[in-house]
Amino acid sequence: MRKQLKNLCIFVVVLAFVLVGCTEKMLQEPTINQTEQAIAEQEQSLPLSSWRHGYLDKAVTYEYAQFADASKRTVHVLSSMSIASKLDLLESLQQEKGKRNTADDAFYEDLVQQMEQDVEQMHITLIVEGEEYNVTEDGIEVGGEFFSKLGLLEMADQASVSNDGKRGVTASLGKWKKGDVRYRFADNPSSDFKQRTRRYMTEWEGVANKNVRFTEIKNSALNRFRWYAGDIHLKIEVKSLSHGGGSATVGGSLPYRFMQIDNHWLRNDNPRIFRHELGHVLGLHHEHQRHDRDDFITIHWDNIQQEGRSQFAKNFKLFYMQVGSVNVPIGNRTDGTYDYLSIMHYFPDAFAIDDTIPTITRKDGGVLERNVIFSHGDTLTIRNLYY
Repeated sequence: MRKQLKNLCIFVVVLAFVLVGCTEKMLQEPTINQTEQAIAEQEQSLPLSSWRHGYLDKAVTYEYAQFADASKRTVHVLSSMSIASKLDLLESLQQEKGKRNTADDAFYEDLVQQMEQDVEQMHITLIVEGEEYNVTEDGIEVGGEFFSKLGLLEMADQASVSNDGKRGVTASLGKWKKGDVRYRFADNPSSDFKQRTRRYMTEWEGVANKNVRFTEIKNSALNRFRWYAGDIHLKIEVKSLSHGGGSATVGGSLPYRFMQIDNHWLRNDNPRIFRHELGHVLGLHHEHQRHDRDDFITIHWDNIQQEGRSQFAKNFKLFYMQVGSVNVPIGNRTDGTYDYLSIMHYFPDAFAIDDTIPTITRKDGGVLERNVIFSHGDTLTIRNLYY
């Protein structure tokens, strides 16, 4: 049984982007790249991108001001630069300056707090037709994926610049560039938790035949700022989750990537949860949500907890969500032979109301195994994605 969601307001406070102005101090007239300028103008016409531009302008201006030698203040017209170029410029300025100090940390910590306050005030009207969904503290689960507030707004920005309104912008359609996954641990979890997470990352690197590389970065105020400003890296959080497992965004082609693990596993190990969520991070969907799954399994809806129903909805190759006034296409993959043993397949009693009765059974009468290791299909899929 499905819900028809007509007007779901995840957040009820009126969207108000506080754009931070910046006065550019030009020492000479620079040469402007026309293509770059066109990208910048387009970005500044979009709500979330314009918000990021404002904060990046403030950060770049701050970094320039740290150089006592005026000759090092290379001229840039910030209004003619894209977000990607500003992030690159910010990184180069920080590298040239070298060691950071407490004043730098305080400056970026203040920016992060301002951005977090802005995010709390952002309002999204979301319309989903004919799809199971589950609203959480951080966003919405729909179509087999989790979408945070910022993730939804980012996709709306990208979809709105499409010529035909049908551009596939979902993160699941994009892998991590060159297989490089930069990540940071938020809120400094235990060293044991970090070591276990790194161990499972190393496992995935092996499964991907070393075509995926996880690289840790510091959870500094600067990197937290860069995450909000659109730098694509993975934020790993430990927090209380209602289902006691984990949650992760799918793929790495868009900003605002994160993986959440329930705090029960801060001191207890569960290889299955870590391997499964890292599979999402790399771009893999639930096997049991494939659009052709009805040929292979039966979903017993009457025994599924309400909060878990969105995790059993059958995916389609493409459907649309309306984010504000923008239609955002959500794409999905169905590849190869159905894999009952995939690390991305749910157990037979997942989200069961009565755990003596299955929520998933095989149509061929076979036993659905409680698999906790990578299947041959997982290996083929990840190596086909990263090569």
